[in-house]
Amino acid sequence: MFGPLTLPVGKKDAQGYGSALTYARRYSLEAAFGIASEDDDGNGASENQPDQSTRPSQHQTRQQKTSEPLASQQDVEELDTLVTDFAGKDGTSPKVVYQNIFTSAKVQNKRLNSLTQPEMGALKRALSQLMG
Repeated sequence: MFGPLTLPVGKKDAQGYGSALTYARRYSLEAAFGIASEDDDGNGASENQPDQSTRPSQHQTRQQKTSEPLASQQDVEELDTLVTDFAGKDGTSPKVVYQNIFTSAKVQNKRLNSLTQPEMGALKRALSQLMG
């Protein structure tokens, strides 16, 4: 069982709320079943596409080294929200929860913005197990 999920809504209109609801459903099911997915409509569908003409970021460099696709910013934000919510309910700090799930998932990388999709999936599964 999961508690209530609070969602940030980018645009305060029907499109924004519908998008937030769609993401919530998708990521709730992925977390419940331990499935990692690729963000198929992230920056490509938005006007905020990163400038690829500059030198590679650390995010891009990590992706090149691992040859695994990186977790989306949406995944990172969702994990952070779930960890923070769980920590508040459990009476611990988010730092302790992160330490527990990183150890349980055997993920060596400690930087959220450079996690690969498989690492993100492992962390979500570890959090789901911790939540019981």
